[in-house]
Amino acid sequence: MFSAKSFAGMRNPFSSEFWSRLQEMAAIVSELATLQPEFGAMLKEKKRVRQNLWFPAVLDTTPTPTTRAAWTYGFTEVNVGLSELASSTFSPRPLGDFTAFAGGRTGDAINVAESANTAALAYGYNVGGGPPWMLTDAGFTACQFMPVPEGTIVFMRETIAMNGKVRYEFWAPNPIIPACEGV
Repeated sequence: MFSAKSFAGMRNPFSSEFWSRLQEMAAIVSELATLQPEFGAMLKEKKRVRQNLWFPAVLDTTPTPTTRAAWTYGFTEVNVGLSELASSTFSPRPLGDFTAFAGGRTGDAINVAESANTAALAYGYNVGGGPPWMLTDAGFTACQFMPVPEGTIVFMRETIAMNGKVRYEFWAPNPIIPACEGV
């Protein structure tokens, strides 16, 4: 912790220009000292997202619905299959090419793409109170807004929630079935 100190009344062996700049610097330090609580809050917010904590995971349980068009997803951290690492060309991984990471993370996660959804809107589409979350816009009434399917491989991120607890989140688009096109 630091506190501002005034240089008034002290003997100055330097030039008046140096004295003037020193007084300006003391005023800045004094102002910064009053901003310490804001800086502390900014640092706390910066620490919410830990660095380099993205990892591959499989959504491995049936998503749990909430009171809005969003779900809670169970996950297990997985290893990337060796056949993809040995390949010089990109190709979709076979479904069985991921294995559970021994001692890896497991838990519940949220899909950030669903964060703005409500009981009346899903991705900006009107939905009837659910579940199931049926679209109600003309031309889409036979369509249902669905959770990200179980078995989907995602990149998960470990964060620290505002309450200080670890939280897991990912981003993945939700399917709408059947595939609908507006009229």
